[in-house]
Amino acid sequence: MKNVGKLWLIMLLMLVSTLFYAFKTPNVEAGGTIYIRVDGSIDPPTANIAKDEFNVTYTFTGNNYDTIVIERNNIILNGAGFILQVASADGIRLSNRSNVTIKNLNIDAGASSYGIYLSYSSNITISNCTVYLSSTGISVDHSSYNEIHGNRIERNGIGIDVTGLNYAHHNLIHNNTVASNRNDGITLGDSRNSVYWNNITDNAKGISVIGNFHNVYENNVTRNKRANGIGVSVASAGGGCNVSYNYVAENEIGFFLQPASQQDFAPNTLKGNVIANNSLLNFGILNYGWAGNTAAELYNDVDVSNTVNGKPIYYWINRENDTVPSDAGFVAIINCKNITVENLNLERNLEESC
Repeated sequence: MKNVGKLWLIMLLMLVSTLFYAFKTPNVEAGGTIYIRVDGSIDPPTANIAKDEFNVTYTFTGNNYDTIVIERNNIILNGAGFILQVASADGIRLSNRSNVTIKNLNIDAGASSYGIYLSYSSNITISNCTVYLSSTGISVDHSSYNEIHGNRIERNGIGIDVTGLNYAHHNLIHNNTVASNRNDGITLGDSRNSVYWNNITDNAKGISVIGNFHNVYENNVTRNKRANGIGVSVASAGGGCNVSYNYVAENEIGFFLQPASQQDFAPNTLKGNVIANNSLLNFGILNYGWAGNTAAELYNDVDVSNTVNGKPIYYWINRENDTVPSDAGFVAIINCKNITVENLNLERNLEESC
């Protein structure tokens, strides 16, 4: 009888163990797309995401492995330090959304995909996320009045890309670390976006300004030596950009300024930029000499508060009968007459005279 009792006890323990594993919540494996629907529901409900009773805060309860499409406005997606890992598709997609916060999430998207993709969306906040191994870490496509801050964007093709003519403006990108991306760290298209207080390092190009009327200030742009290895490139067709008080050092090429090409361009403003110890070139003006190119298209407000290896930049326009000071770190003479330039020690720069 004692043996029979022991047998029943063993069978009971086995049954309890089987039931435990049968009802235990499994890790969610890749199998489709996770939606946060307009009505607040999570589809499929088996995703490792929990929502509060008000359908406002959605919190990861474990790692997820499928693209997340957000269809609801006015919500918070809190990654709680977990990973969203998608093998060959985008990490998070938002289209025509507003007032959404994405935070505290690690995103590993496909090598030909976006980590986070915003399309025609506004008032989106992305903070305290790490986005890596994507084609583009964060894409701001035809989206305005968004804020990207406190993130680490690394080892992507492009780190942060702002694009969309007339529909990608007044975005704030600040306090991010943008590192080790194969191409541009930050690309600024369209107009009137602000990039400030970022640490941008080890990319092929740190900051690429290709739109108009942007504000780029107080960034540390260092050791960008991949491919062409450019710290800051300003190639704004319409101009009007304020690029000031940036520290641009130890890149392959420090700072490139290209002429405007639109007929109604506005001058760019460069103030207080510290450009130092870039291995190939420190500061350069690229004038490609295309048809119709004139000296006026190089008219910019560049004063002596900008320095190359501790020496001031002299960017002279429409001056006559003057002598360039002997402490010059870079000299540009544009539409000038009878200027004396002598006994200067100018190294690793690309000068342009028009």
